[in-house]
Amino acid sequence: MAAARRRGRARLIDVPAPSAIQQLTLELIGAAAVSAPGRRASTRGYSHAAVKKIGAEFVGTFWLVLGGCGSAVLAAKFPEIGIGLVGVALAFGLTVVTMAYAVGHISGGHFNPAVTVGLFAGGRTPAGELLPYILAQLAGAIVAALVLYVIASGKAGFDVAAGFASNGYGEHSPGGYSLAAGLVTEIVLTAGFLFVIMGATDSRAPSGLAPLAIGLT
Repeated sequence: MAAARRRGRARLIDVPAPSAIQQLTLELIGAAAVSAPGRRASTRGYSHAAVKKIGAEFVGTFWLVLGGCGSAVLAAKFPEIGIGLVGVALAFGLTVVTMAYAVGHISGGHFNPAVTVGLFAGGRTPAGELLPYILAQLAGAIVAALVLYVIASGKAGFDVAAGFASNGYGEHSPGGYSLAAGLVTEIVLTAGFLFVIMGATDSRAPSGLAPLAIGLT
């Protein structure tokens, strides 16, 4: 009996303290996390996916500004064969269509801060993507504008103060419309544009046709 008690006491003494058990458990959990290839791949995959999305928004916005504004600056009033307002509108729409098909499956094909904010408000874009998307879009637009400036300034008599595809209200409006008229137009048409985007990209909408509906709006 005495020997049994001594063995029992020995076993109790050999049992690690709770803090040691907790430490061992944490070490085992950490080792499992490091050694699990699926977890490592998932972490790297998320980071890589985020970079791809931001890159897609940069490229898509770059293409939209270069093609749309470029058509207005370089081709709208080209002597005798200029594409005019209809051609410029089609250029903007078709650049959206081409990039939506090219990279829309990566980032969603926003290419516009107004679209990103609108889709965030509609629950389609997570909050974590809001700022990166907008920054990528602004960067793409700025780079496209610089490229367009280099091209346009290669013509004798070029004057950036003449407009450079910009518009506005009053004397800066092609039709001489007021600020209020321009504001209402922007609000209503942007809301309609987002309505089309959210409807065309719904899971119940016909698949494969969303870029056409969005680009032609």
